[in-house]
Amino acid sequence: MWSIVEADLRLWLRMPQAVLVSVLVPLVVLILPALAGTVGTGYTVAVVDDQPAEIRAALMTSPYLRTVVMSRADAAVAIARGEVAGAFDSVGSELILSVAPYGNDDVRRNLVMRQQAVLAELNVARLIERDVPHVVLKERGLLQSMPTDQAYLAAGALVFAGLFSGLANTAYVTAREWEQRTIRGSLTSPVPVCAVLGSKLLTGTLQSLLGVAVAYGFVTLALDVLPVGNPWLLAAALLATVAGSGSLGLVVGVRFGKTVPAVLFSVVVSLAAWFVGGGFAPITLEPPELQTLARVLPPTYALAAGQHLVNGGSAVPVLAATTGIAALSVIVALAVSTTMVRRVGGAS
Repeated sequence: MWSIVEADLRLWLRMPQAVLVSVLVPLVVLILPALAGTVGTGYTVAVVDDQPAEIRAALMTSPYLRTVVMSRADAAVAIARGEVAGAFDSVGSELILSVAPYGNDDVRRNLVMRQQAVLAELNVARLIERDVPHVVLKERGLLQSMPTDQAYLAAGALVFAGLFSGLANTAYVTAREWEQRTIRGSLTSPVPVCAVLGSKLLTGTLQSLLGVAVAYGFVTLALDVLPVGNPWLLAAALLATVAGSGSLGLVVGVRFGKTVPAVLFSVVVSLAAWFVGGGFAPITLEPPELQTLARVLPPTYALAAGQHLVNGGSAVPVLAATTGIAALSVIVALAVSTTMVRRVGGAS
């Protein structure tokens, strides 16, 4: 079994196009969070530094705003260039919001509502100081700290790297046996059919580590999105994602028997699972039909585990689900693919 894995890995390293497929497709998806870092700043506002500390602190700590402190002159330039959606300044008892004169009208209206929320916080704080009866606001079911669009997409793209790499690499290395007509030699060896197929799954998993490592480096170094969860748990989640998707890749490779259709199928399935499973946006924002579908798709739990481990949250339940699904997927895939191979006698 190990000799088969070693031979497959040597052949893979001698084929640059196969190595590039493992890396380029995840990097294409990572363009989305990279772009989110430039165009996803609709609610980033400048806070003028030359104003009362009380107001500046309220703006900086408000959960309703993403802020950057700068001088009054720099804020005006940033607004004119469209680098921020607006700027907060104050004169006396007035909290002044300057909004960019162009762009999305919904963003501008939303900023006005956020201005009112900050003003309410300031007024309530003053009423509390004076011991005056007042009404306070309370929200339920909302997180005070939500990840930025870039951080959310980066976590989803990182899991997608494991999802696609495991599926495509295993499908490729399996289908190649039929395409190059070397499968009969493997099946007539003393190694059992299940072990031969298991070696393909192991090879695909090992090949996928490169794509996942490149994606992780891009997320942490290029995008500066640093996971807040335990790195070993994140590694376990990504490994489980690779193994789980690789199990499907094993069946796909046996079924197609040709590398190009198998890889193209892997691309389509991975993108669909990433989109429906909450990699692009939370599944709660999807139509009810897609939400129902997402809850029965295994990648949904891998994407949820990635989000919790990168951006915060309780990752143990979804990580346990991801690991359990991966283990079950390996067992089922080996049984199904072994039956398929024996049924066709290694021919395609």
